[in-house]
Amino acid sequence: MSLPSDGRKVTVSLAKLSLPAKMRLRVVPRLDPVAIVTAEAQRPEGVWLPGEIQLARDGSVVGSTYWNPQTSSGLMLPFGRDNLVRVTLDRVKDRNGTGGIIDRKNEREVTDVLTLSSYHKTPLDLLVLESSPVSTSDQIAIKASFDPKPQTEDWDGRQGVVAWERPIAPNETVRITVNYTVSYPREGAVVGLP
Repeated sequence: MSLPSDGRKVTVSLAKLSLPAKMRLRVVPRLDPVAIVTAEAQRPEGVWLPGEIQLARDGSVVGSTYWNPQTSSGLMLPFGRDNLVRVTLDRVKDRNGTGGIIDRKNEREVTDVLTLSSYHKTPLDLLVLESSPVSTSDQIAIKASFDPKPQTEDWDGRQGVVAWERPIAPNETVRITVNYTVSYPREGAVVGLP
């Protein structure tokens, strides 16, 4: 193939291959309360250059993503929102106060309930990710509790990220309760709390 030397962008197809992929819905409710359809596959054999991957779903282009094979062991391709799964994140408790008997500290307690409802006619695999607060100071204590308990802590090697992986049946509603209690010195302030 001959490429023009005038500096314009040219797209060239290098190869076409089919990979076995696992489809699932990924939900990160604190970033965006929607379910994203993803396809995950092992890294294909051979030498691959980093670059844009064009994504199509049901014959329509849904976007593109950048893939760098040197920094990832596989492919995670996002194929857009799933409109048949409703995601809500509701704050049911938000308390500021003080705690401790001898060493009085400020406390912030929050409880959120994540609700996922599927209106699909078939079961689907679900991955729910929650980024928990992580203390970098010995003066700040964080207590986290989850109901149900997540299957994975420090998901994908990321500190504080917990994950629930489970199927969701047709017309099923799943609820996850997340509770954080953060204690810190009375004279201090903590920013970036949930």
